[in-house]
Amino acid sequence: MGFLGGSRPTDDVSLLGACAMKSQSDPVKLPGLDSIIRGFLYVYCFSLPFKPLLFVERAGIIILVCLVVLWCLLRKRCLPVPLQIALPVIAFAVWIGITIPWAAFPGYSLGELGKFARDIFVLSAAIVFFRDPRDLKRLLQSMVASLVVMSVLGIGEFILSPPGSGLFWLSSFRAGSVVGGNMWLSSYLLILIPIAAVLAFYTQRLVARILYGFAAALGLACLLLSFSSAGILAVIAQGFMAGWVLRQWKIMVAMGVLSACLLAGALAYNYSLDQQIKNEETSLDPRLLGEYRWRGGSLQEYNLRARLNIWTFGLRKLGEHPLVGVGFGKETFDWVYGREARQLHEDGHHPMPGGTHNTFLDLALGIGLPGLVFFLVLLIAITRMAVNTYQVAACPMSRSVALAVSTIVVGTGVRNFFDHMFAGHIAILFWIAVAACCVVAQWRQDKGQCEEPGLQQPV
Repeated sequence: MGFLGGSRPTDDVSLLGACAMKSQSDPVKLPGLDSIIRGFLYVYCFSLPFKPLLFVERAGIIILVCLVVLWCLLRKRCLPVPLQIALPVIAFAVWIGITIPWAAFPGYSLGELGKFARDIFVLSAAIVFFRDPRDLKRLLQSMVASLVVMSVLGIGEFILSPPGSGLFWLSSFRAGSVVGGNMWLSSYLLILIPIAAVLAFYTQRLVARILYGFAAALGLACLLLSFSSAGILAVIAQGFMAGWVLRQWKIMVAMGVLSACLLAGALAYNYSLDQQIKNEETSLDPRLLGEYRWRGGSLQEYNLRARLNIWTFGLRKLGEHPLVGVGFGKETFDWVYGREARQLHEDGHHPMPGGTHNTFLDLALGIGLPGLVFFLVLLIAITRMAVNTYQVAACPMSRSVALAVSTIVVGTGVRNFFDHMFAGHIAILFWIAVAACCVVAQWRQDKGQCEEPGLQQPV
């Protein structure tokens, strides 16, 4: 498969320096501590999307670091990262460090680099503590449970809340669930839906297959009700990626038909709402009219025009600092260029949304073109690992996780081309999914090690 091909074995390097993985017969056995850390990671992973559970992540990362450091000291081991993604991770982090002295806000950029280090720490911890197929499957199930809760809340919000509802966590006409808005919701769903879908695809037991499939369907319905056009485009790209990895042209044709149907449905809905607003339908809540006119639906022309304006502005500014940028971090652009950027909208009534609304442009402006290249190399390395793992997988569990992660990277890339959502808890959840792929990549040489009851090759 071209630049994604190859079957290089997955070696490990330590986060704290090169250190060989010891044999399974370690002198210190800590089954109790291992179970505590795994249980903690189940809760941690489940809670990531939900704003009301923010305290779990903030306090949880401190507890997790303490537990893992204790485990490393007692075991006399360091946390590993697969070599094929460790090198791009190190290159990306080192370049960020190099650019910090030139950052407009060095302290903030250093803190954002610390958050990236946190994400890689969680990645490494997940690789260590979920090498057993049953443990890994439970971790994936905790993510599916999170998907179900999030989707039910989002769909319930859309159906049960009247337009302009006064309930603080309900938006007027777009599902946002309890994750902070429809943009955040769609970004989480693009990570979680593929996991539920592949488990339904590869699970042998009929009841489990139905449950996983129902979870994926709930997530897809919630994504549509979020009215995130970027999210819908990203899930379509995920479908094409799945068809390409599976080499199933029928899937790609089906995604083409689905794309046409979604586009037609979205345009019809937007036209209908526009007509109701123009005709001043009395059935529409005044607060709904106010929000629609001020912010517009996600398919309204204003949103595309605003993005094109800010991207053009960002590309012009890129020429001023092409090498080291103005500083790493999502907020830096708004702090440096926000006042100037908010004047771009030609009618003068709508302020420009903060930021670049494009992860790749934001990184180029923040850490320069070399930093963007390092980030793209990192994403390509992850995709290559996932596709290679799928091609040589020794068991269905390996194939399912590798397929899911290959689509997650593509979906995340497409979604973040229209908004800078690769931050915070979304990034942590992304790296946990990547960790699952790193684990199954290490199984591929030993089919007997990774067999998991209940999973089979699809017929």
